[in-house]
Amino acid sequence: MSMPRKPKNNPEIFLDRNINLRKDFSLPTPEEWREEAEKSLKGGSFEEKLIYRTHDGLDLQPVYSKEDIKDLKHMGHFPGFSPYVRGARVDGYIQKPWDICQKIDADSVEEFNQILIHDLHKGQTAINLVLDISTQMGQDTTTLPTEKYRGNGISISVLSEFSTALSGLDLKEYPLFINAGYSALPMIMMLVAAEKHRGDNLKVITGSIEADPLGLIGLKGRLPVSLESAFDQMGWVLKWSREKLPELKTIGVDVSSFHDAGATATMELAFALATGVEYINQLQERNFSVDSIARSMRFTFGVGPFFFMEVAKLRAARMLWVNVIKEYGGIEEAQKMTIHARTAFQNQTRYDTHLNMIRTTTEAFSAVLGGVDSLQTNAFDESFSIPDEFSRRIARNTQLILFNETHLHQPIDPAGGSYYVERLSSEIAGEAWTIFQTIEKNGGMLQSLKTGFVQNQVSRIKKIKQKDVSCLNTRIVGTNVYANHQEEKIDLSESNTENRAIYQRIERLRKFRKSRDNQKCDSCLKHLSLAISTDEARIVSSGAEAFLNGATIGEVSPVLNVPKTKSILIPTIQIERMSESFELLRFKLEKHTTKTGNRPAFFLVPFGDLSRYRSGADFSKSILEIVGFDIVFPDGFNLVEQAVESAAHSGAQAVVVCPDDVDSEIVLEFVTELKQRKPGMIMTMAGNPVKHRSKLEENGIEAFIYAGVDAYQILKSLMIKLRIFGE
Repeated sequence: MSMPRKPKNNPEIFLDRNINLRKDFSLPTPEEWREEAEKSLKGGSFEEKLIYRTHDGLDLQPVYSKEDIKDLKHMGHFPGFSPYVRGARVDGYIQKPWDICQKIDADSVEEFNQILIHDLHKGQTAINLVLDISTQMGQDTTTLPTEKYRGNGISISVLSEFSTALSGLDLKEYPLFINAGYSALPMIMMLVAAEKHRGDNLKVITGSIEADPLGLIGLKGRLPVSLESAFDQMGWVLKWSREKLPELKTIGVDVSSFHDAGATATMELAFALATGVEYINQLQERNFSVDSIARSMRFTFGVGPFFFMEVAKLRAARMLWVNVIKEYGGIEEAQKMTIHARTAFQNQTRYDTHLNMIRTTTEAFSAVLGGVDSLQTNAFDESFSIPDEFSRRIARNTQLILFNETHLHQPIDPAGGSYYVERLSSEIAGEAWTIFQTIEKNGGMLQSLKTGFVQNQVSRIKKIKQKDVSCLNTRIVGTNVYANHQEEKIDLSESNTENRAIYQRIERLRKFRKSRDNQKCDSCLKHLSLAISTDEARIVSSGAEAFLNGATIGEVSPVLNVPKTKSILIPTIQIERMSESFELLRFKLEKHTTKTGNRPAFFLVPFGDLSRYRSGADFSKSILEIVGFDIVFPDGFNLVEQAVESAAHSGAQAVVVCPDDVDSEIVLEFVTELKQRKPGMIMTMAGNPVKHRSKLEENGIEAFIYAGVDAYQILKSLMIKLRIFGE
């Protein structure tokens, strides 16, 4: 056994106490850095390899420096000071954190109330009463909705339902948020009626009961009243609330639906500005000041997966709103934008659904760094079920962890000073302002919705984004890459359980109408109509009295529609999750497999040198595995006869030829012989040949699989050939 060697006596090295790295190492110029970066690309283009172009048309650089922010006008300002890029409050979240404003889905107001009280005790800090479309349209639930109901919101037709939803809650302790639809009047009236019973002081209630007629008409294509009537009602609420509910906002600008429909960050910002300006113009025509209008507004943005883009978007929003209100002559307090954010629905998936937790976490993180005032984090399973206690807890705790464990409330504007974020905030603001100016030149947001300009812009970008998903340029983990076919299968078919809840509400409303004093109810509705024509100050109190005496929202709303004119019809925006196309293919294959007991298989046919065919074979395998095809991947072949024999006896319905040379004669020979041996075999090829492509297609090659190809279209066409799609 050898003895360990003694360590050598190396001389000790001491660093100079006055070390100066700047002196010892020269700082490279941007030009020198780029030169070295280009060398590492080995002939590749700097612009193509290292610069990322967003769907907004912005070029994101690989490196940012102090030079990139030296000309930015918004730099040098502190949090709480105009232009509020760094937040509207001097102390950020230290004294008042953002409101945890979770959506609660339930089949009844009783269940909603129980869940809400439970969740408030578990860390939720605000009441978010999300109404269903019927209630937002001022209609009673009397028939099943034409759209899928699940997750649509809570139906409230009568005062008892409103009171039950908020029963046992202290509105002085928790802010109340209600997106009331085209008009806030019915919900305001119900609140006044409910508080009359409880004797609470309305002036201490905070939050918002907001009307957003342009947001609703963009989703539905119409309103139950004319827009003129909707704007009149917005004015009636604003006039009344300034005295009775001074801390409650009543005007909503919700552009999160545009986000979920595919709009870019700059489009979403521009639409928010244009909608806000439309409301200011309409209300100024009704003799309201810009200060009173702006201070009653609450903006809602969607927050997607592009982390730094979302942070910068929210910072840019505050900066641009300052510009708008300044142009109207508004005071500094009116220039502050109140921002609510909701994590993206379009980013959710129905497969590998627990990944939605990660998506929601990064989106919530960016929202908080962007300085939101309130935040809703979506449940991971909301796209296919009503969230249960577990999924609600995970969504809520995402925010609680950001607050209590990540301590995001302690640093004031943690993104401030970042060369990247500051530059990006400025560029987003510039591009959004350009789009906003285009909308204004077209006559404003309302006119741009009427002509379809806004919808067409969103649709154009949506198609580009969908193409990126189809071609795998945008990767959705668990859906179009790394699909997990071992997970528990989910049922994507329609369910009738939610319809039963609607039938119960319809029956309850029918019994309620029979039990009330109809004569007294009709008298109250007439008094409300008289107040509209003679004394606007009595509209809210008269409406509250009508609800106290049994009126329904479907009876009150038509009375408020003065003048009695119809709504315009406009093209709607279409909300669609980006993963839906691939999910449908996978669902179809699972359904086919369950029905037939047979999962279609592809037989890979590698030819030649393993090191050369492996990448193409692996890529083809990954594409086919997206939807769940079985893959048979044998060792490579050198002889055509051997490959044909193996493919013919493999039991597979399709083959993928994987040559080491896409233009090799052996591929054409194999395809020709296999076609003769197995005429019904579906044939594809890994790679993009030039020399024999037309001949290969003539001999039955259905698709060529290579990087950049439209994977969705290839999979769909193969499933049609296999008689799977359309079943």
